[in-house]
Amino acid sequence: MTTIHIDRDRLYDDLVYRVDYISAFIGFSEKDKQLIRDSAPVVEPLIPEIVDHFYEKIFSYDIVKVKLLSSTDYDGEIPDSIEDLDLSGPLMEFRRFMLTKYFNRLLNSQWDTAYLKYLDWVARSHSKTPDEGVNKIDIEFVFLNGMMGYLDGIITDALSKIKEWDDDTRTNTILAYNKFFYIQSDLFSKYQILDDQRGVTDSIISAKKSKVRSLSLESASSSKPTLLAVIASSFILGSALAFALKK
Repeated sequence: MTTIHIDRDRLYDDLVYRVDYISAFIGFSEKDKQLIRDSAPVVEPLIPEIVDHFYEKIFSYDIVKVKLLSSTDYDGEIPDSIEDLDLSGPLMEFRRFMLTKYFNRLLNSQWDTAYLKYLDWVARSHSKTPDEGVNKIDIEFVFLNGMMGYLDGIITDALSKIKEWDDDTRTNTILAYNKFFYIQSDLFSKYQILDDQRGVTDSIISAKKSKVRSLSLESASSSKPTLLAVIASSFILGSALAFALKK
């Protein structure tokens, strides 16, 4: 079996390369893309209900609902608190419009570079990554991942009930959507989980551990451990852990 070489740096610098790698790894093929396009006549009528279910779910958790108040391309008045948010209000109408647009683009996409840039923009606009000219809704990955999982579940449930398809078409179409949502979730993680700094983090922690060992040896060589050595060791280990968690 041939081992394929993957350039790690390009995974973070080249959008198309990253999506191609993830697609190949999970088996998201041209057949899957075509299955999604072919599902459009059946799925399009379901989009309003899917979108409604999605935002009803968000409204059920305050920690996610509050993110709806963040700055976006919406030009209207934004409520002062989540208590003032109304599912039928103009802000939520705008949110529903944007999510509907997202699904419509998916159903009609040719998976060219322009579409991949759109998916990347969706991920970028939901992060705190500095990006001039892009309005942001800063949502942590734990919530984004939950949202994608919920959307995937809604669509899986809806597609499983479609009677116009034979069993193979139904199963393969559901799998195609599952793979798509995994790709979108990976793009979210690109701006949320700084894997490209893992090497730097490991080096810093290793250096700090070496410093702790050095202080411990100095303390052991004296007749009495010094309070300063103990405090310094605790501080170094604590700062290393804090740095790692921050990353």
